Amino acid sequence: MIKFIYNLLQNILGYDKHHPEKSGEERPSPGYWISDFDCTTKALSFKGNNLICMSISGTNSMDSVIDKGHRLIVERDFDRNNLIEGDMIVYLAIGKKICHQISKIEEDETGKKYTCWGINNHIPDPYIIRNENIYGVVVAILYTKGQTQ
Repeated sequence: MIKFIYNLLQNILGYDKHHPEKSGEERPSPGYWISDFDCTTKALSFKGNNLICMSISGTNSMDSVIDKGHRLIVERDFDRNNLIEGDMIVYLAIGKKICHQISKIEEDETGKKYTCWGINNHIPDPYIIRNENIYGVVVAILYTKGQTQ
């Protein structure tokens, strides 16, 4: 029964990381969130409305893109109507901040709802994510060896 449900989800969502013939397919990528930045050989600066720097804990859900100790630059003040499939967001669920990629955006009578997915997970997140649950959108990833907070 579990295998049947797993296969059904893969067919519905079009995702099966265990079949290499599907590699190379176009998938949604994050949108363009930084309009102005400065990059030199000794410094990097971003301009945003309310940028924060966050550390990542090691749950493995976003391996091979982000891992424990990496830093995320997250924009807190942005128009949620501009989110697209492929954007990485930080959202609040079960008393934690979770960073996953948006795989589907739908709208119902109460507004937008987002399906997110840890790119290293086999199934989407079980939470109904609404605009009010979104903490911020990831605008940059810094591959550091910093300690998690």
